[in-house]
Amino acid sequence: MRLFLLTLFLAPSFAKFWIEPLVFDKSRIFLLHEFMNKTECKHLINIAKDNLKRSTVVDGKGGGVVNSIRTSSGTFIRRRHDAIVEGIEERLSMLTLTPISHQEDIQILRYEPGQHYLPHNVREFNSFVLGCVTDFLWTGLVFNGC
Repeated sequence: MRLFLLTLFLAPSFAKFWIEPLVFDKSRIFLLHEFMNKTECKHLINIAKDNLKRSTVVDGKGGGVVNSIRTSSGTFIRRRHDAIVEGIEERLSMLTLTPISHQEDIQILRYEPGQHYLPHNVREFNSFVLGCVTDFLWTGLVFNGC
């Protein structure tokens, strides 16, 4: 409910933006409709497309290793990369009640047909993980010619 009420305070340019609560195995999952416009989606893709590398998984020692569990390619966009990225981060900050300084860099993933991220167990690195929020932004656009 808290997230729904926050939409009232968003900038008028995001008047189409709305939240659809989804229920999946008792998790709190929300579909954010019209969260990013087409220009923002294309901008993220353009930043990422030349930097994509085979995705890795955590190796148990804090490093990353290529594994058949995850077959995508990906990259990260540094926090406050530019004004467009910062605008997206600010909206996420308002929705999640998490300051941008506490957000991770935006991770961009590309899945080709047949690629996957298989179900797996995630180990907690410490017992102080409380109220973790994960945001998935789906551009719905294709990497043309990449």
